[in-house]
Amino acid sequence: IRGGNRPGWRDTQCFFSGAVHLRVGFQSDREVTSTAAWRFEGGPSGTGQGISVLALEPQQVVEIDAELPAGKHRLAVKFGEFESSWPIQVFDRLSETDLVDWHVVSPRANLDLPQTTGRGLIASIRTEELADLDPGVPSILCLEDGEGLVDAPFWRECFFDYSETLAFSNRWEWLLGLSTDQFMTVEWLASRLPGCEVLMRRIDTRSYAETAVLVRWGDWLVTTLRPGRQSADQPWQFSVNPAGHGFLREMIRVANQA
Repeated sequence: IRGGNRPGWRDTQCFFSGAVHLRVGFQSDREVTSTAAWRFEGGPSGTGQGISVLALEPQQVVEIDAELPAGKHRLAVKFGEFESSWPIQVFDRLSETDLVDWHVVSPRANLDLPQTTGRGLIASIRTEELADLDPGVPSILCLEDGEGLVDAPFWRECFFDYSETLAFSNRWEWLLGLSTDQFMTVEWLASRLPGCEVLMRRIDTRSYAETAVLVRWGDWLVTTLRPGRQSADQPWQFSVNPAGHGFLREMIRVANQA
């Protein structure tokens, strides 16, 4: 990253529209010699070069370059008798046109977006900073940390429930680039955002305790999902996180509906 020695992770299943680049590897319990063939359903296709993969040794078998528009896609790859497929999600970058009714506040520079001057607010803030905001201003608020949040895993020991259909509902390839390890407690919501509607909740499969991932409170949408903050092998900043751009576009759609 920026000349340093840390890896800058990029998403493997979410991309920005335009040129999409993927590498596909293969491993088997026996040696396989073949030529990989790939195709996007209803879209481009191609083949790699003939290659032998030794038993139990993972190896790249094809490198894919394709032009893809925004939307849902599915990539299928066949190598010898083996075939697999994966969902691929492609997003347009957010532009000044998308943000014409919004302005961005990100004190810790987690959301590097065009500087626009609309009335609505998109912010990445701590829970304590909510007190400084106007409840009458339409707002999309990504919580970074603070009082009222509890630590818990996103990818195990839980399931998620949605009160309405969101574009990313149960779209695990999309949620990977957004997933969080912090959730809003019921007690904090009752005191700070009383009467809010929970749009996405986490239910612990051991205790059945409920916490919130995304809520609507009047003109506010408040979430602990992370479009601009890296954890583990998520994309390392918002500008290289297609899932983050897609998430904020979906939040703008939901806010406009309200």
